[in-house]
Amino acid sequence: MRRVNNKRRSAIAKRKARKREKNSRILNSLFVVLIAFIFVAIFAYQASVLHKENEELKAKQTKYEIAIAEEKARTEELEDERVRTQTKEYVEEEARKLGYIYPDEVILKPNNNN
Repeated sequence: MRRVNNKRRSAIAKRKARKREKNSRILNSLFVVLIAFIFVAIFAYQASVLHKENEELKAKQTKYEIAIAEEKARTEELEDERVRTQTKEYVEEEARKLGYIYPDEVILKPNNNN
């Protein structure tokens, strides 16, 4: 009777051990899935943050490229103005605005007396 009882206890103990092992495997699997899910969530969040940053940087780059093009155009205008200010015609024009004339030049003013 004792042997049967011991065998029965042994069989019950083995079943319990298998059940614990099975439960342990299920918990381990769930833990791995949970960790994987967490990693995927972190990765997705980081990807969205980087995408947003990338879009902002592209917008800034476009804005700076436009500013550079405008400044290059302005530089060309200033260079043209610099070249123009070194011509004789420009000097004469500015001198006439200030009232200067050539020494041998005669200025005729119209007579407004009907």
